[in-house]
Amino acid sequence: MSIILSPDDAGYPSGMALVELHGDKWARPAPPLYLRGRLPERPGVAIVGTREPCPEALSFARRLAKALVGDGWAIWSGGAKGIDLAAHEGALSAGGPTVWVGAGGFDRPYPEKHAALLPRILAAGGAALSTMPDGVPWLRHLFHRRNLVLAALTKAMVVVQASRPPSGSLHAASAARRVGKPVFAVPGAPWSDATAGSALLLEEGVSAVARIETTVSRLRRLRGGLDLPPPPPAPPRRAEAPAPLDEDAAALLALLDDRPRGPDWLCEQSGLDVARVQRALLLLLLAGEVAQVSGRYRRSARLGG
Repeated sequence: MSIILSPDDAGYPSGMALVELHGDKWARPAPPLYLRGRLPERPGVAIVGTREPCPEALSFARRLAKALVGDGWAIWSGGAKGIDLAAHEGALSAGGPTVWVGAGGFDRPYPEKHAALLPRILAAGGAALSTMPDGVPWLRHLFHRRNLVLAALTKAMVVVQASRPPSGSLHAASAARRVGKPVFAVPGAPWSDATAGSALLLEEGVSAVARIETTVSRLRRLRGGLDLPPPPPAPPRRAEAPAPLDEDAAALLALLDDRPRGPDWLCEQSGLDVARVQRALLLLLLAGEVAQVSGRYRRSARLGG
């Protein structure tokens, strides 16, 4: 059975604030989450890709997941066949935690033949997470929700192989970029239907990675502290007012001035815990009230102010 996490629960992931700010109507207010197992305390990296990968891409995904677990990461993916499954299996082979983010109820896994994967993930100390309760089938539009949650709750995303659009992997990468998370892609040939999506990502400016060691090294730089990303541009499909500042955000704003301050200092001065400080900083960043400087935060410079 799944545990239901509501936004008021202490264990509700703070990163869901990004889902609430950037999701559609279904995400406002932030939705409950259905959890099996335990979310890892380690930072997470998402590994995604096509359901029909080449053997070399499968091997890369497994080896990358295994190496990242050894470097202190938890591996998150979507439980689908192909690259997703290879990522989960690579993490499990290293004895590390992995999280399956689903698009429907976990009593109806997709694909059905992956039903045996869930107990293995839970036995290894990982988790399964969804915005949908048991009994809900894995419908197409729910995969879009899944991708946004997957992007919001991890620190970065690696696309191992993406096929020509329309592509679920490209949608996942778009969700990650939408919430300001770094995206890395393994280069692919633009003339091949199987890898054209990867080539498009590189053309659009995501970072290329070609070796396991390089990928691990670059991701290592993202880890540590509350290294929140700068706010991404507002989605062009709608113009909305920034989310109003809540009491926590207002308290942090009152503490900040032109001198950059670290998250630890803000926790100490405000009396708020890390999760509340993180969420408040997100609101302030997205509202344009503060700027981030090397992992520290100061008030934004305002013209005429």
